[in-house]
Amino acid sequence: MIMTTKDVSATFGIDERTVRRWHKAGLRQVSPGKYNAKDVADFYSEYIYSRATDSESIQAAKVEYWIAKAGRETVEADLAEGIRMPINEVKRAWVWRANEMSNGLGSLTLRAAPLLANKPLDEVSAILDEHMAELCDKYARPGRYTPAPDEG
Repeated sequence: MIMTTKDVSATFGIDERTVRRWHKAGLRQVSPGKYNAKDVADFYSEYIYSRATDSESIQAAKVEYWIAKAGRETVEADLAEGIRMPINEVKRAWVWRANEMSNGLGSLTLRAAPLLANKPLDEVSAILDEHMAELCDKYARPGRYTPAPDEG
């Protein structure tokens, strides 16, 4: 099977300039810009692959690279599936919730004061408990980064 420079480039995931460098390094051409597929495979396995495996440091670097790449791919897939969450989004959402709680607590005196005027202590306590429960419900509500607890 005859392959063009473009075919070799696409097959091995390299640019066409690298294919030309392979030719200068010994990859035989059938005609200008055309290669026998078997020759390309042989050249790759003998020249490129064996060259990389000759050195332990290069092999170790490749292993390290592929482990890191696999880790990045795993994180990306987990993000896409919702298994992991981007930390900046989580922080932003929780800062928003903390601000809501802070604002709610800050405005509690203004909202509750008119309701508490001239009330007996037990009614004041009940009114404040109601307002605090409302704030807690808003703060602890289910959301993207605060899923509802599993029931069971």
